[in-house]
Amino acid sequence: MNPDTLKLSPKTLEQIQRLTLYDDRFMSVALGQSIPCTERILRIVYDDPDISIVHVQPQKHILNLKRGDARGHNAVLDIQAYDAQGRLYDLEIQVRSNDNLLKRARYYAAVSDTQQLREGEDYQQLPELHIVFVTQSDYFEKKQPLYGFETDCESLEPSINTGVHIIFVNGANIDDTPLGRLMHDMGCADPDKMFYKELRERCAFLKYSPQGRLMMTGVWAEAYEQGIEQGIEQGIEQGRDGVALRLVQETDLSDEKIMQCTGLSRDAVVKLRQKAAANVSQPAPRTGDIV
Repeated sequence: MNPDTLKLSPKTLEQIQRLTLYDDRFMSVALGQSIPCTERILRIVYDDPDISIVHVQPQKHILNLKRGDARGHNAVLDIQAYDAQGRLYDLEIQVRSNDNLLKRARYYAAVSDTQQLREGEDYQQLPELHIVFVTQSDYFEKKQPLYGFETDCESLEPSINTGVHIIFVNGANIDDTPLGRLMHDMGCADPDKMFYKELRERCAFLKYSPQGRLMMTGVWAEAYEQGIEQGIEQGIEQGRDGVALRLVQETDLSDEKIMQCTGLSRDAVVKLRQKAAANVSQPAPRTGDIV
């Protein structure tokens, strides 16, 4: 498709405009495909202007094939990055709070290490590893901008570190500091109001340019198709009509695409469109941004 001829509906444009870097798929495209953006975030978090990122990869899938006779727990890392010194960073953007984030950080560190050595390589080759969770709320509720966890041996002088570092960044801390301004930008939907040039230009490209909107439209379609596949795998609890109705109400997919995804007939899809049109005057509860 030629980006110059791309035409999006007002609903799709509105949804794109509301996205922030806390939205999983927008973040994946904005940061995971941009070395300057990821580098800027890590430089501010670590207060180190010399961090030089040489590689980034979004949505790194790590398979844990077996735990005894059962399948192991897999991991999907938001952004994985290496710097010029060979240090490895796992950057996680977290919206929902739960009681397991610290254990998750520990697990992500463990599974990340399993990917670093080839057969026969010495453990000395393991890179220094940094797990960074940026949480939208103050996860530990202590009003600190950062919470750092180190694995030092207190019995040795000088102390020795295992090389694993975990940091939680408080996204609710939006003060007039470099880190506070970064947290502002993470939750800002308007690129023109962002402080940092790298993030401002990248988000503006994805939201305003034909090429960027085309990229986001592709991500949108993939998200819906994955959601449908997951629904089929789980038995599609709401039934095909329920899935098709959501597609009619919340997407700009054509009748043919909805028929293909759900297996419904054209007449059935037309009836669902009529049903949705009849209810359009009744305000529906907002389901939140697509992630």
